[in-house]
Amino acid sequence: MKHDLVITEAGRRMLCNFLELEAGRTPKGQWPDVYSTRMVDVLVDGAPAKGMVLQAGDGGAKATAKRLEKDGLARVRWNTQRIFVITEAGRAAIESGHEVQSVIPLADNPLLTLDPPGCNRATLGELHRFRVDVLSPAMARVALEVWEHEVPPEKHHAITTAVNRGVQRGIQWLMKDIENSPAGARLWLHRIPPYWEPPVGDDAHLPPNVARAIRWTACDLALAARNSLEDLHSHYTSDENMPTLNRALRNTCYRLLLENPAVAWRLSDIPRILMAHADQLKISIPRAAG
Repeated sequence: MKHDLVITEAGRRMLCNFLELEAGRTPKGQWPDVYSTRMVDVLVDGAPAKGMVLQAGDGGAKATAKRLEKDGLARVRWNTQRIFVITEAGRAAIESGHEVQSVIPLADNPLLTLDPPGCNRATLGELHRFRVDVLSPAMARVALEVWEHEVPPEKHHAITTAVNRGVQRGIQWLMKDIENSPAGARLWLHRIPPYWEPPVGDDAHLPPNVARAIRWTACDLALAARNSLEDLHSHYTSDENMPTLNRALRNTCYRLLLENPAVAWRLSDIPRILMAHADQLKISIPRAAG
């Protein structure tokens, strides 16, 4: 194992998740702190081994697994599923308490004290109510309207369930601490493409950088909801209507964030931090296109 190797917090959690499952224990918590609850048999270099099943569509998990593989701490196998297998070096790293990369604590970041005049920061309870009562139902309605004639009526409930799950994951990701390194920032950025069509909303009253951060937040939440619908899309809907769905999800999310400024400010923490530290972290911020 490399002496100067630094394992990210996400990588440490993934390795520990594997060891918990291997020992017959169910990891405590939920995504994104728990990457998997399932083990399967797999072949690694022709030898039988146990592998941990990673969830399809989770770009963050994929990036974490690939970095661990690059560092020699794990192997990743692809068939009908994405399978993660720890190596002996990975076991040794966890057993030795190897150094974990530091993070930028969101609550302590000085940028977060720069609230616009009159803007309150939403509490966790307010975020929960916004997700359950406002955002998830509205985005589910959008998907139901766009797919009404393609998805069978008996599967409409699955659309609502998938959107709820995706929105929850998107908010969890936006609330995570980010690792204080270029690699950590790129890992967080891995969730979204380098270019995106900006959502449209009544944002003329906002400073340009604040509006940009909230647009980015809306795009990230919309992408999480859209990714959760992938199984339904692959079974029932065509590619032709996906731009319409994606645009409607982005615009709906952006409109609701603008109508709830305390929520928008709280959820746009990481985009604002990365925009401010882009040069220091040597990262490229996603740019609007179209």
